[in-house]
Amino acid sequence: MKFTNPDCLNCSSRANSLLSCCRASELSHLSETKSCFAYKKGQLIFHEGGKPSGLYCINSGKIKIAKLGSDGKEQIVRLAKPGDLIGYRA
Repeated sequence: MKFTNPDCLNCSSRANSLLSCCRASELSHLSETKSCFAYKKGQLIFHEGGKPSGLYCINSGKIKIAKLGSDGKEQIVRLAKPGDLIGYRA
């Protein structure tokens, strides 16, 4: 589900993000070239071992980051909140 792109320069979550150190020109470029999507609760964004299709900046809501344990059960690694970036770790 695609929706209107929020402006990165005026994002209320930016202060809590790695993007807080970016210059206005960098944030403007990012806003112009990014894609924004809304995901439903429980919808898979990417999966363990796969390659994410980009860097994800959480604008609102919470994202559960989980992996499968050796016993085959899902283990929650962390919860991502607004301002967090996901999809950049190996």
